[in-house]
Amino acid sequence: MSEGLTMIVWFLGVLALSGFVVCGWVLYGEHRHRKNAAKRKATRVLENTL
Repeated sequence: MSEGLTMIVWFLGVLALSGFVVCGWVLYGEHRHRKNAAKRKATRVLENTL
């Protein structure tokens, strides 16, 4: 019983950690490539309007 509980807690911990890492990586990437993203967004908007 306690072994299964430990496994669940460990799994949730790994899930939370990986989620945190992914969120941090995405935010860091957006901060670094903000200008490029803005250009891509503008290009996409122009393509949609044309």
